[in-house]
Amino acid sequence: APMRFSLGSRWRAILSKFVLLLFGTCIGLTLAEGSVRLLEPDLKDVVEANFERHSYRIHANPRNTVAWRKHPDSGVQHPVIFNSLGLRQHREFPDRRASGSTRIGFFGDSFTANLRLPIHDSFTESLDFLLKQSGLQVEVMNLGTDGYGTDQLLLHYLDAAAELDLDAVYYVFCQNDLRDILANELFEISPSGDLRYRPRRQPQIWVDLARRFHLTYFVARRFVQIREKLAPTPWDRGTILDAEQEKTNRRRLSQILVAEPSPEKTRALELFRALMQSFHDATQQNGQSLRVVLLPRYREANLEIQQALGDLGIKTLDLFPRFFPDAEALEARASYFFRTDSHWNAAGNVLAAKTLFAEILPQRGRPVPPDAVVEDWLRRYRAAFVDGSADPPGGSPSGESIRSTYGELRPDSPSWLVTASGD
Repeated sequence: APMRFSLGSRWRAILSKFVLLLFGTCIGLTLAEGSVRLLEPDLKDVVEANFERHSYRIHANPRNTVAWRKHPDSGVQHPVIFNSLGLRQHREFPDRRASGSTRIGFFGDSFTANLRLPIHDSFTESLDFLLKQSGLQVEVMNLGTDGYGTDQLLLHYLDAAAELDLDAVYYVFCQNDLRDILANELFEISPSGDLRYRPRRQPQIWVDLARRFHLTYFVARRFVQIREKLAPTPWDRGTILDAEQEKTNRRRLSQILVAEPSPEKTRALELFRALMQSFHDATQQNGQSLRVVLLPRYREANLEIQQALGDLGIKTLDLFPRFFPDAEALEARASYFFRTDSHWNAAGNVLAAKTLFAEILPQRGRPVPPDAVVEDWLRRYRAAFVDGSADPPGGSPSGESIRSTYGELRPDSPSWLVTASGD
């Protein structure tokens, strides 16, 4: 007779409890995941970030893709398109720039990529429009990638320099780029003092699985908040823009520039200087100019970075004095940033574009037009998107031309774009 296997009553009870525990845990996690998605919808953008895994940059922008993103304040959706070069722009660029034209590339993180806004509100697009209105043959390229630090940005430049045929390179620096240098651990300083790349191990399968759930990021966020309450980091309150930003930016490594001296700050700045020296050397070898744009967030931190870059012979453009020239302007700071997000809004992008416009024109041997002329050009640009059925007043180009160049999904768009945008 065949042998039969049976569990004793004790083991059956243990197995039943285990199954019930497993079932209860799954139900609990499912309910928790649903609650987090309902109560903290902003985590959706983190979980569903549209990036490609990169062998040595960790992640990179996809190519020929479109996704949808909500405006942080209004909740209105807009398309986020990455073109065939992986640039966060609807328009395409030829392989090589035209003879006599200038090609300017902006590298940076989320402040450059501007995924939270329709692309026509990004400073790169209005800057391109202003430069063309002034008579320059120019192409402004948006090479921003959400979450990039100085280390990834350098690798991105080295990848893209030959492909994009750039004349001028701008790095839009954010203070949390230093945090990313330490967190990514892509580079180290060798005993001989040289900058050395460290190959990054691919994440384990369970890490990739955990990244698919909102609950994972919720727990990580709460852990950071609890840690900060138990061991708060000192920072310079005089340089923080407002009370809300003090709350959202109280992160140990995010605040590394404005914190008191520490081994972390020393190491981050040492790596930053080495990375920027390599960046500077590479642009010089390619016959390109390099300038660093300092975001208008922390006054004292900008001065520290400005000093460090000046020692390397790298020119900077500090946006803080342009955004906040006096105490009265500082009181109106909220007009340049989202109410529910620490990034700059459409008005902040416009001011950045105007500042960069006034910076670039003299470099190209052109006088800066009067403010009234610049404001008239910007009104024309904005009017093209406010009322798509009518041409903005004031001459050429037409509203249709502006929309088709800087931000409209058109019937003649590439087939992948038309198909994706209709899904």
